[in-house]
Amino acid sequence: MPAEPPDPAPGPAPGGAPAPGEGARPEHVTVLLFAHLRERVGEAELRVALPADRSPAGVLRALLPGGPGVTGPVLFAINEAWAPADAPLQGGDVLALIPPLGGG
Repeated sequence: MPAEPPDPAPGPAPGGAPAPGEGARPEHVTVLLFAHLRERVGEAELRVALPADRSPAGVLRALLPGGPGVTGPVLFAINEAWAPADAPLQGGDVLALIPPLGGG
């Protein structure tokens, strides 16, 4: 009697689709909030799913729909390096949202 072939290893099916029974997991980023953004959201640090456009601006829009309470432009840093609003995010990144600060 011939031996049966081994079961295929779990993982993506051909073509990059998830293997049967494996749903696609959303990728997440850690978001650090400062100043009035921290006060508005009520947290200093959040773990959020990446938005469809995978950008810092998309994360900000998801956290504050409509943008009320955001005064002035927000600066973005990805993994401790300044980044533009449309920079690509990857799962596991740390995104800092830094609003303008007053003082003198």
